[in-house]
Amino acid sequence: MLIPCIPWVIYFALNGALYDIINVYFFVNISSYSSQVSIFNRIYTALKDSLMYVNNLRLFSTITIIGYIYTMISKSIFSKIYEKIAITVTILISVIGVYYGANHIYYFLILMPFLILGIICFAKIIEKIINKKYINIIKLVAPIYLILIVVLCCNTSNNFEFRKTKKEDLVQYKFAEIIKQKPNATLLNYGFLDGGFYTVTNIVPNVKYFHKPNISYESYPEIMDEQNRYIKEKVVDFVVIKVEKEEDSNKIEYLNENYKQIDSVYVQNVNSYYMLFQVI
Repeated sequence: MLIPCIPWVIYFALNGALYDIINVYFFVNISSYSSQVSIFNRIYTALKDSLMYVNNLRLFSTITIIGYIYTMISKSIFSKIYEKIAITVTILISVIGVYYGANHIYYFLILMPFLILGIICFAKIIEKIINKKYINIIKLVAPIYLILIVVLCCNTSNNFEFRKTKKEDLVQYKFAEIIKQKPNATLLNYGFLDGGFYTVTNIVPNVKYFHKPNISYESYPEIMDEQNRYIKEKVVDFVVIKVEKEEDSNKIEYLNENYKQIDSVYVQNVNSYYMLFQVI
């Protein structure tokens, strides 16, 4: 765990920003994402949120639960009671730690490694009920099974929603074609999570608050106050916003005064308009 942290520590230390990374990554993250409720309510909410995903990912959850039960009643994996307690506590800490402050769909990924308990369970059962001379055949079939699993994932995972969309039809690339026409252009991803516009334009942000994380204004007002200042003072050449209705752009102070609308694209998958503005 320490080794991959070393380059980051060196980089931030050389740039005099160790305080920033410690303050933002730990203290701001911990305090800003969590609602002001009691510790017991947070734990209850964390367990409830995790169970919601257990219900949504039934195949994964079933295999994991079977594996956990097998681990508890069998001595073939963990023979000592403290080992069984350790794996139980590890799962609980993972669930509570992940969902303690907030709930996002990708949080469930950190629980995926516990699937190995179910895989071990099924492997043990196969080992007992199948004649050893057939094990080699199973080893040959296993790669085919893994390929089928990958294909199945590609056809069921919501991460593949855009797989049939051509690159040039993506809003990021449409806006990039416009932005790249201006040499050394600067860009602001205003009011929402980084939408990939910096990546496709190959622009390194020239401002500190280059996007808005999932933090409320009340918890950390400086983010949006600074983004609004960038627009007011014309700090950037281009601004990308994400709104439910195009007229919502009028709610952003100084945007229409200091910038002109260049393009607008409705993205059905996210039910929002992405709008591109250029400084006047």
